[in-house]
Amino acid sequence: MKVGHLELSDDFKKSYWNVKDRADKLRPINIFLGGRGIGKTYSCIDYCMEKYDTTGEHFMYLRNQQNQIELSAGIGDMNPFNGWNLNHDRNIYIKISKKIGYIMEDDKIIGMAAALSTFNNLRGASLENNINTVILDEFIQIERNTRQF
Repeated sequence: MKVGHLELSDDFKKSYWNVKDRADKLRPINIFLGGRGIGKTYSCIDYCMEKYDTTGEHFMYLRNQQNQIELSAGIGDMNPFNGWNLNHDRNIYIKISKKIGYIMEDDKIIGMAAALSTFNNLRGASLENNINTVILDEFIQIERNTRQF
């Protein structure tokens, strides 16, 4: 695995959590808890992208608040696809239109992105468009914020 220009050793790769190691145990709802930076989000994105590449299945990326989705759509460190893009030489990004996020690659929609706080914006949307996997990123409640899940 490459990160930027660095080649990672097999031992180093094993230090990161990988959802594919549990693929045979996945159920309709799975909750992955763990420390920061151990690969939960990256691994789930990798799993969804592999499913998209092999079956065309779209996925949904959820956050608690709309501003988190908007930050995720930026080019900075908040974009959850940055690391994955570097390692796979691709350009997956979130494009926001009328408070609804679309996960894009080369102007093609490959998934959706939304916030729980504004999920009602998706009422009437055709969510059965081949979306079988949902990633709810950072769902743990933050102190003093009663609106977060």
